[in-house]
Amino acid sequence: MNSNNEIEVVTKANLDNVEPLQIVLLLPGYRTRYPKNIIGDLYVKAMEQDGVKFVQDTVSEATAKGSYRPLIVSCDDLT
Repeated sequence: MNSNNEIEVVTKANLDNVEPLQIVLLLPGYRTRYPKNIIGDLYVKAMEQDGVKFVQDTVSEATAKGSYRPLIVSCDDLT
């Protein structure tokens, strides 16, 4: 996630420009942007095998929007 809270897929070409604290993992949902690589394919395949579909038109309590969570977080003033 960059400083504008925008999600960018990290590739080998832009890996040098990414700090570890910027890396996020996705929580599946209809707003989630899946990577166009083997990892994204694995997410989709696993959900298809389990019959999981995220559709925005359904009742909001019945589906997930999706989100992103930091892979690493820093702690300040840990006591």
